[in-house]
Amino acid sequence: MNVLNIPVDDALLAAWRGWLAPARQPFYLTGAEADALEIETVPRAGLTLTPEECDTVTEWNISALADRVAWLTLAAVDALPPASRRALLRAQVRHGRGNVPLGRAFPDLDLPPGRFLWRPGQLTAGVLARVVAASGLPCQRAEVPPEV
Repeated sequence: MNVLNIPVDDALLAAWRGWLAPARQPFYLTGAEADALEIETVPRAGLTLTPEECDTVTEWNISALADRVAWLTLAAVDALPPASRRALLRAQVRHGRGNVPLGRAFPDLDLPPGRFLWRPGQLTAGVLARVVAASGLPCQRAEVPPEV
C-alpha cells in the first residue's frame, strides 16, 4: 500500500492504529471542567508523552488554561453519561487537542455526526490512509532527477 506516494507496510499501519486509538489517552481540562464532569485528573505540569503521543494530540497546540489531564480508556469514556461525553470531547476541541475527528467527515463509516474517538476496529488500512493523507502532500521524490 502507498500513502502520499510512500510505501507503507503492515507494521507502520499497526503503529498508526495504536497512535490514533490508544488503550488510554490524555484528555485536557480546566479544574472547573474536571469538577463539573466529575473526572479525576492530574496536573498537566507533570505530563510526559512520547513524541508520537505529542503529535497525535497536538500537545503544542493545547491551551495553557487546560492545566489538568484525565487519563481515560475508551471504556471509561463510553461509561460517561452521553452529555458528559459530548462535553469532554468539545472541551478537547476547544483546548486545541488533536485526534477528536467529526463523524460527518467519514460518512461511509456509519459514525454519529459529532465528535468521536477512533476505535482500533474502525481504522482499517483504507481509513488509516485517508486520515494520514488528509494532513499532507504526496511525496514527489519520483519527480526528482537522478542527478539531484
